[in-house]
Amino acid sequence: MLFLLLLIPFVSASADYDVQIVTQYLQTYGYLTHDNKTVSSIGVGGNSSSFQEALIKFQDFFRIEATGELDNETITIMKKPRCGVKDYPQSFTLYDTKWKKNKLGWKFVYGNQQDKSIAEKCFAEWARHTNMTFFMDERKPDIVISYGSVKHRNFYRCKNSSACPFNLDGPGGVLGHAFFPDSSNNCIEIHLDNTENWFKEVGTFPPQNYHSLYYTLLHEIGHSLGIEHTGVNTAVMYPSLNDNRKSVELDQDDINAIQSLYGLPPVKRR
Repeated sequence: MLFLLLLIPFVSASADYDVQIVTQYLQTYGYLTHDNKTVSSIGVGGNSSSFQEALIKFQDFFRIEATGELDNETITIMKKPRCGVKDYPQSFTLYDTKWKKNKLGWKFVYGNQQDKSIAEKCFAEWARHTNMTFFMDERKPDIVISYGSVKHRNFYRCKNSSACPFNLDGPGGVLGHAFFPDSSNNCIEIHLDNTENWFKEVGTFPPQNYHSLYYTLLHEIGHSLGIEHTGVNTAVMYPSLNDNRKSVELDQDDINAIQSLYGLPPVKRR
């Protein structure tokens, strides 16, 4: 299963076009079923009860006032870069499958030394809190990270296809995507958009119009280990990308999730 970091463009809160895009957003992320078709008669605030109910669910999940109206605060949250996997109204959620081994190799295809250093820090942060070991493996990696353009390839054909079925879209839109683990321990891939302005320092805020490679990859690796989204807005696995985080550590909600999957870290002997 795949998820995307996605930024959907909006115009103003007063246009019917906005409502159509918001309806698509609510359908994509599980708040509104595809049976509820968008019609031009749905105005801002919504004349459709299902549309209003979906907005209330969304507002509850993101912990803003649940008015059922398409207000500026709601649109602001929807415009943020985020993952394309559906949301769930709770703390951390786990995918159906997980890795059946606790030592995983990774490779950053065509990544430079700075890219690999950031990836190593991301894996180390997850490993610090659970019984998993990650190591760089150039020959037969379990998790493959690569940059790609709009149409791109699965470098290791982990999903039995040379072409990735999900496109990237250039600067400011889809930042990247990744696959969850499967039941057969097959390798999986993380794809990052090579047209984005990636900020490659750790522990400091990225400049305007840049996105933190560390936080994006930390989030994507969480999915590659089997963790879905959380409603806790301080967590790395929160749906919307937060470039204004300075801490390099996982939130307690993230820690609870990874330990639910793979247990506590081993006790170090003195």
